[in-house]
Amino acid sequence: MKSLKVCAVILASLFLLTACPLKEGDVPLPRNKVAVFFPGMGYTHERPLLSDSRKIFEDNGYEIKLIEWTDLPRNRSVEPACDQAAEQLDTMNLDRYEEVVFVSKSIGTVASSTYVANHDLEVKQIWYTPLIKSFEACNDNVEEGSIIAFIGTDDENANIAEVKSKAEILNIELHVYDDCDHSLETGDVSKDKEVLDDVMAVTSDYIKKKE
Repeated sequence: MKSLKVCAVILASLFLLTACPLKEGDVPLPRNKVAVFFPGMGYTHERPLLSDSRKIFEDNGYEIKLIEWTDLPRNRSVEPACDQAAEQLDTMNLDRYEEVVFVSKSIGTVASSTYVANHDLEVKQIWYTPLIKSFEACNDNVEEGSIIAFIGTDDENANIAEVKSKAEILNIELHVYDDCDHSLETGDVSKDKEVLDDVMAVTSDYIKKKE
């Protein structure tokens, strides 16, 4: 008889959890997928590529975590960014998530790919305007479909021919935008919106393919 009462209490509790939506102040159940965002040197989390893609991930039920830089040197050295990212990532307990996606911009793509290679992680990566060192940091056995990248033909920090070659060798899906710079912008507001809309549409499709 006592066991029946216990079962009744458990069933009632489960009904309340599923039937009643969370109110302000309630603690939500933990999510089983996370997106970690790596900014660029001067391209912050609030700039369009990162803020718009972050919204897409939030709408698709991902927990969001942000990597932050502290006093990175301006001499194009990538090691400090890799070290700072690794220190923060080591505290995130990423192995408790069923799905992990790294979303990165510029120098953040190097930190992202370096951490994945050093820890032999099975994570998806989205690279916005990657540096060539991002490709060089990858292991040779990159899983096809695990990385998608976006770059502009006028990116002042990239040799487009070299980027295309590296992407092909590593089976990285690369999207190239004509006349776009290192921020995937052209200076034409209308064209910039078209590019951003396309990048976000491809990003959204990529996320949904992984679910």
